[in-house]
Amino acid sequence: MTLFEYIAAAVSIVLSLSAAQLLGATRHVLEPGRRYWVHATWVADILFVHLLAWWSLWSVRDVATWTFANFALIMAVPASLYIASSILVTGSPQGVESWERHFLKVRRGFYGAYAVTVLAAALRRWLLLDGPLVRPDDAITYGYLLLGAVSANRRVQAAVVLCELAAISSLIWARYLPGVT
Repeated sequence: MTLFEYIAAAVSIVLSLSAAQLLGATRHVLEPGRRYWVHATWVADILFVHLLAWWSLWSVRDVATWTFANFALIMAVPASLYIASSILVTGSPQGVESWERHFLKVRRGFYGAYAVTVLAAALRRWLLLDGPLVRPDDAITYGYLLLGAVSANRRVQAAVVLCELAAISSLIWARYLPGVT
């Protein structure tokens, strides 16, 4: 087993635990009478971000020297996604009476944890792949995450999640669809 494979296994374990938490809560999140479309959309989006995080790990396969610092940086993405997921659906989703009230109550922690995910991915790109530290899409993402964290307004929350969907869609279009530049 190579060191990259060893690190990939650790990342996969944390991402799997996090995704399992979201998937396990999905039935409760979608239950009529408790459902909040903004929250449900974030659950689906964060599940998809788990896939992107795992897929993007391949980009560091050729890192020449692995250090503990590099390993910690790689683990920051799945760890922060785990924290964001835990905040989003809680350990006992069956006890949540209203996902709207829950989301508005925990939004600051959720947006903060997700912002750490974006930052960790940017640091990985910069330190391990010699890419730019800040891309225009990162700056836009931080803007709408900050807006979501400070505002409990339902329309603002709807706009924030729609911005996230647009950002994820453009990322997939630009980086992951074959034959598309």
